[in-house]
Amino acid sequence: LFRSKAVRELLNRHCALSETPDSSKKETFLIQRLRVPAKWIHEAKAMRARKEGDKHKEALYLSRAGHWNQCHKLVTRHLASDAIINEKYEYLKSFLDQLALPERSALIQDWDTAGLVYLDYIHIIEILDQIQQDCSGYELEMLHTKVTSLCSRIEQLQCHNAKDRLAQSDMAKRIANILRVVLSLQHSPESMPDSTPDRKS
Repeated sequence: LFRSKAVRELLNRHCALSETPDSSKKETFLIQRLRVPAKWIHEAKAMRARKEGDKHKEALYLSRAGHWNQCHKLVTRHLASDAIINEKYEYLKSFLDQLALPERSALIQDWDTAGLVYLDYIHIIEILDQIQQDCSGYELEMLHTKVTSLCSRIEQLQCHNAKDRLAQSDMAKRIANILRVVLSLQHSPESMPDSTPDRKS
């Protein structure tokens, strides 16, 4: 117990966020030769990122350390709104996909009303892109159900600042536009719209 505490304190003091060939060698040595758990290194890096105010790296290392609840809270509170506003969906999805695995999401507080809402929103945008190339009545019906459900869930997202409210507004507008597109496709499948609904319209 004393050894583990001493090792963790050393890691917290000396770990660096920059990933270089030299730092990778040191980490490999710590893990393989000294049997230091990789989780401890990731936790130390998350702590360093927090001290330096680097939310992205903090979330990244929290995820690698298996702290799903803390990672989810950080992503939804500090990273999601920026990603939605700037349409960096792949970036946001890279975190949310990691958290969405059933054995992980089951442990996450407010997953269904926060992280899952953002993930479902991204999935709907992806599905619409596919459906506009080739759609069936069944697929449109499924998408219609998902979009209708998402409308009310977006309204219930917790907003902590003006940026959160802007992101929520962007999502609500785009989902409303997608709903209009889905309805038009259901009534006239052969007349596909030329473009995906723009979030700003």
